[in-house]
Amino acid sequence: MKIKLLCLFLLLKCNFVFANDVDITKFGAIGDGHTLNSLSIQKAIDACNQSGGGNVFFPEGTFLSGTLVLKDNVNLHLKKGARLLGSTNIEDYQNLDPFVEGLGIHVGWALIIALDAKNVGIEGEGSIDGQGSKLKEEQIRTDLRPEGQRWGRRPFLLRIVRCNGVTVKDITLSYAAAWTSHYSQSKNVQIENVKIVSVGVAHNDGIGIDGCQDVRIKNCDVISGDDALVFSSLAKGFGVPVDEMLKGDLRAYAAAEITRFAERSGLLDPREASRVAATAQGSKLWYLLNLALWWRRFIANEPIAPAVAA
Repeated sequence: MKIKLLCLFLLLKCNFVFANDVDITKFGAIGDGHTLNSLSIQKAIDACNQSGGGNVFFPEGTFLSGTLVLKDNVNLHLKKGARLLGSTNIEDYQNLDPFVEGLGIHVGWALIIALDAKNVGIEGEGSIDGQGSKLKEEQIRTDLRPEGQRWGRRPFLLRIVRCNGVTVKDITLSYAAAWTSHYSQSKNVQIENVKIVSVGVAHNDGIGIDGCQDVRIKNCDVISGDDALVFSSLAKGFGVPVDEMLKGDLRAYAAAEITRFAERSGLLDPREASRVAATAQGSKLWYLLNLALWWRRFIANEPIAPAVAA
């Protein structure tokens, strides 16, 4: 009798756990690449959060969206063949935590943002595409400011701000309209087996680590139109030594620098750059030479070693 009751308890517990997982199509999301799904996907995220957390599944299809806000204990899981596509209408994006970057430009809009959250994640064999070049084309039709000013209005692909317990794993991030991924003032961040292909517009930095602690980057590949990996402390008084910030490995090909310590990097010492296991050095010429390697690695999925800079 006790065994039967135990089995029933475990069964009910398992059903409870899986009941928290949701599919975005059940909330009205349509994967046709044309329907704007911001509200439907956000409803799925909110429902998952309110039920205690779990996975928000993206099935196969192309789901167009504006800003999405990750909540506590929610993991976005993009299945194979699933594609989250950023809207090319700049008005579909929100800036929930504005800030000024190192050059004095007001930024902060994003496709996906987690703000003051805990235990959040993005994973799966799918991809997130910001359509950066197309968004820029649409923006400059009406925004007549100099490019050095208007770029800040374009959305990052991913922003993680003041979060604890972040996992970004197995996902492909591509063609951001500005910075690709920015992790700010966060703790316990794991970035693993992530592929970044972000070229086509200016300021396509790959991974930005801004005043974070306990960040692990493992087995990642970055093709960047700007800097591949940037350390900074844009948040006032939030400088963090490198040895408390990052452990891991990175394979990167960048149009600017592989590892850059921003001008306002607080306690970060450029001499500590040798601690970062980046296996390449960047230059515009070398970036062009590595396009062939990019094709082999990301399209043909061949395991290759980075080229050695002359």
